[in-house]
Amino acid sequence: MKAAVTWAAMLVLVASGAWAADTATPETEAVPTFAEAQAAIDAGDFPTAQRLLAVLTVSEPDNADVWNLFGYASRNMKLAGPALEAYETALKLDPNHLGALEYQGEMFVELKRLDEAKANLAKLKDLCGDCEQAVDLEAAIAAAPVEEVAG
Repeated sequence: MKAAVTWAAMLVLVASGAWAADTATPETEAVPTFAEAQAAIDAGDFPTAQRLLAVLTVSEPDNADVWNLFGYASRNMKLAGPALEAYETALKLDPNHLGALEYQGEMFVELKRLDEAKANLAKLKDLCGDCEQAVDLEAAIAAAPVEEVAG
């Protein structure tokens, strides 16, 4: 998790432009709220959401919800590495986090790692039956293109 926190802190500085002389420093900027980050996600503004969530990963490093949404924003920006790291961090903090299991599973589908996606689905079904997260992941797996077998 320490590497993920360090990575997130670097992203905050780069994304916010805090190194420039004419901008506010991290000490003078207000820490964003989770609600602000969620609003950016809801608006489809994933770069803003990711920037806000990167700040929150530093101020709230043990918050699985923050890491999960950071992964979601990153995944929607086609940043698979940071997304996977964020989901892993969320699940280390809360191994039964329904949202992180769903979103990580959807990421696995995108990466054609269907066995891992199905493992996440099985865990979701054990935890919550046919909850929204399980239903959504099951639909993503069902919609995945079937790979042709070379032969």
